[in-house]
Amino acid sequence: MGYDIAETASPLKEKRRVLKKKRDSLFAEYTKRPQDYHLALEIKNIDDEIAECNQKEQEGNERAKVRGQRTLVSS
Repeated sequence: MGYDIAETASPLKEKRRVLKKKRDSLFAEYTKRPQDYHLALEIKNIDDEIAECNQKEQEGNERAKVRGQRTLVSS
């Protein structure tokens, strides 16, 4: 357990940022051409990846909170 939460969160944030940028550009194209259903499918897949990043980040934050709540008890 020698890993830093900030180190694991940073790649997730970067991945999410890249995915959002790609999603936004696809959405702009989709609004111009709504008949291109493949764009909607690509957007949905990216949304799923973004949700996965959010979930992993949230799980990392919850682990950090639990780890911070531990107290040492001396016998």
